[in-house]
Order: sequence, then C-alpha cells, then structure tokens
Amino acid sequence: MLEDPGAQPAPENTVARLGDIGSVGLIVTADCNLCCEYCYQGVKRPLRMSWNTARAAIDLLLRSRHPVVELRFSGGEPLLEFPTVRRAVEYAKSMCPPGKRVNFGLSTNGLLVTEEVASFLAGNRFDVQLSFDGVAGAQDVREKGTFAVLDRLLDSLRQKHPTFYRRHLTICITLVPQALRYLARSVDYFLGKRVGRISLTPTISGCEGRNGDFEDPLEVEFARIYESSHSHLQRSGGVPVLLFRKRQEPSPAASPGMASCNLIRGTDPAVDVDGRVIGCEVLAPSHPRFPSTLLRSLSEAALSGRLGDSDLEACYEELPDRARRTGIFDHGEKRYSSYGRCGDCEYRDRCGVCPVASAYIPGNVDPNRVPDFQCVFNRIALKYRDRFPAQPRPPQVGRLRSKTVP
Repeated sequence: MLEDPGAQPAPENTVARLGDIGSVGLIVTADCNLCCEYCYQGVKRPLRMSWNTARAAIDLLLRSRHPVVELRFSGGEPLLEFPTVRRAVEYAKSMCPPGKRVNFGLSTNGLLVTEEVASFLAGNRFDVQLSFDGVAGAQDVREKGTFAVLDRLLDSLRQKHPTFYRRHLTICITLVPQALRYLARSVDYFLGKRVGRISLTPTISGCEGRNGDFEDPLEVEFARIYESSHSHLQRSGGVPVLLFRKRQEPSPAASPGMASCNLIRGTDPAVDVDGRVIGCEVLAPSHPRFPSTLLRSLSEAALSGRLGDSDLEACYEELPDRARRTGIFDHGEKRYSSYGRCGDCEYRDRCGVCPVASAYIPGNVDPNRVPDFQCVFNRIALKYRDRFPAQPRPPQVGRLRSKTVP
C-alpha cells in the first residue's frame, strides 16, 4: 500500500481500455481453508472458476498491447484450485505470442504449499505474496496454530529454493489493532529469517477507534522497526521492509484526490469465479460482505459485464466515470478521520490509504470518512519512511539484473 506513495492520479478524462491492461487477476475460488475474522471477503463460499472462464480471461490478457503482462491468482485461497492454476500457467505460456512475456503472481496463506507446489511456483518464477502476520502471537489473531506451519515453510523454501525465496517471495503482514504490540517483533523475526521483501499493510476492514487509541503504540512499534531496518541496511546493504525502499527521488507531488487507484485507471482488472469482470478484486461480488451501502454501490460501479459479452469493451471504458460517481475517489482534501482533515496533512499527496476502506466502515455513508486505523498507520509509516536513508542507485553495469534483486 505504501510502496509507491508518489503515484500520480489519472487525468479526469481517463477511459479504461481492455487493450491497455497490464494484468488480470483470476479469482479461482471464493472458498478458503481459513476463516480470518478480519478478512474483507467475509463468509467464504464453495464457488470455483471453470476452465472455460479461466481460458477466456487469459485470452483477454494476451490481447493487451503491453509486451509484458501479469496473470495473478487469488481467492479465497487459490491453492485450493491448484490444478486450475497449473493448467492456466501452461495455457498462458503456450499461447503467448512472440515478443510478449507473461509473468505470474499468486496470493496465498501458505498452508497448502507442498514441495510440489513450491517447485512449481519457483520453476515458473511466480511472485508470491504470502499472508503471514509474524510471531506466534500475531499469527494467532489470524488463525491459532498456523505459525509453526509457516515457520517451517520459510525454512524449507530458503533451503530448497533460495533464489525464489530472495527475489520472488513477499511476506505480507496485515496489521490489525489486536496484533499491534507484536508488529516490531514480527518484523525482526522476518529479518532473522532473511526474507527479501516485507510488506506492511493495515487491514482494510473497519477498525474504528477514537483519536489516541492507535497513535502511541504505532509510534513505539515503528520506532523499533526503523532502528532494526536501519541496522539491517548497515550490515547487509538490503532493505526488506518495502516502505523503507527509496531508490530514487520522490515523485512530484500528486494533485489532491484518490485517482491513483488502479480501479480508476482500469489497468488491473480481476475476473470473478463466474466470469464477471471487475475493476478491483477487493470488490468482487463473490465476496458477499457488504458492511455499508457505500460498498455495495462501489461494487456495482466496478462491475463491467462478463467475459464474452458483446458490450464488455464499451462497459469497461466507462469504469472510471462510474467509480468517480460514487464520490470516493475525488476531493482528497475534503477527506477526514478522527486525526484531522486530509487537506491539512503533510502526507496527503503521498497517502497510501485505500479509498475503498471508507466503504468498509460499518454503516458508513460518507465517502470522505477515512478509517482511523488506516489514517494513523499511514501517517506514522510515512514519517519514518522520510527519516530512512535513501539507498544508492544500482551501478550502470549489470543494472538490468539488479532490478530483480532485493
């Protein structure tokens, strides 16, 4: 969420064209082997994507004008449908035209990663996002008893697939207030495991609290993360915590608003289990949780028809306008939380708060209301990002290779 705080907003006249997409996400199942209390998807359902739908989605991706595109797999837990994932990869590689490359990505809770699965992911250079919240106390908030399984998985991946482990595995910590006191210890644990990439993201689900509930403990945790990450940089030259990576000068300040969201730009659609095309997989209709009417209206706006519909292209081009009419993506200076107005915040132009988070506040009808937990997390994270030393640019010799090395 904070890896590109200087992302530029889309122009007001943006249209979304399927020929310009850079990736497609396949929601291969709405089911999961876990039932995390804070998951934005709500109740899981035993729905799965048919092969015909997966194939049509891949065909759509391969028609993109971009020479490099990405096929992403998510759920639910996508490894519940590992045969579909495997078949989709084989099909995409066999149908990829000369001069084009397909990269692969997958989000998983890791509990179904066998050696067969690990070898397949490593062999196809998947970029894998592993949802793992850290030390046992933090991971128990997600699901009790899962820490030991994932701890062994990291050791196995590092031993058997070291290049994949260093370059293609991202540990994704989803922070919830209940696990806040474990955050710095969790980062230290992953640094000790020599993980190459660590993403820190506050939960998108509504975690409301009054001003002051989160600020002091977050300050304490980020001060510790800053110190351990700085020491790690001095020892190894690496920066695993992604929000501290600063390999270039900051981008010019973005104009007020939330239009840098991929939903507005229409660059990374998802295909739901039943073939419906949606601008953002967080809003997929197979996820039946609607804590607010605002979220329901946003989900409806993000829908662009089904694969195979004759008017799919035209409907998709209207996606930015439909999304803007919900009111969530404009007038960033008018947004606010209990911590103050966004227009008065020094980090407004680099804010990583997901606009959709407003719709996850239970019962909220105000598109300008920002969840307190996301607000204060981003403010404190960006403060420590600014303090962190910039890393030198890679040397010109071997530069292409260095782009893939953490």
